Amino acid sequence: MAWPLTASRVVITLMLALEAAYMPEMMIRSGLSRAAALGSYGILTGMALPLILFPNAITNSLSVLLLPMVSEADEQGKNNTIVAATRRSIKYCCFWGFLCCFGFYFLGPPIATFLFHTTQAGEYVRSLSFICPFLYLSVTTGSILHGLGRTKITFLAQVASLGIRLGFVFMLLPQIGMNAYFTGLLTSQILLCAFYLLALRKYMYYTHSEQH
Repeated sequence: MAWPLTASRVVITLMLALEAAYMPEMMIRSGLSRAAALGSYGILTGMALPLILFPNAITNSLSVLLLPMVSEADEQGKNNTIVAATRRSIKYCCFWGFLCCFGFYFLGPPIATFLFHTTQAGEYVRSLSFICPFLYLSVTTGSILHGLGRTKITFLAQVASLGIRLGFVFMLLPQIGMNAYFTGLLTSQILLCAFYLLALRKYMYYTHSEQH
């Protein structure tokens, strides 16, 4: 279980570093000046994304609690416990994700403009709001998979997701601008979430096979 987790952290860090290094250059190729590209990237990473990720603290806390519980239930063969935890997690994360999505879409622009004194931050928050349900859900489902020992699956899914995101940055961002990044981020999160749910499909229904 250790090497996929370690490899995942290393590879994800390298891929995110690659994105950070080349994204301003791709924005310049889309027609922005160097100053405008660096300014927009700073607004995205320093203002809009932290605001979007702030509610993720709740799902992160949930994922920390889920991992040991799911791991213990899996070791003891208590499949119904895993099913119950999985279904509750999906339900609450979907509710929280869609609530934040609507909140950021309608209230994000005025809040971001008030906090950061720039309308561009509000526009970015609105564009990023659509990732909330998939981002928050992928955090908890990924933690459940770790608790089940499926670290290789999460490693491959995360690498594939970031690969898609980088593809949008390198191939489409120079052509159509920041909308390519937002589309790539949303696409990668949807696919990551779908992959996790597919891997958990056997734990989404009661099996009546729990050992006592």
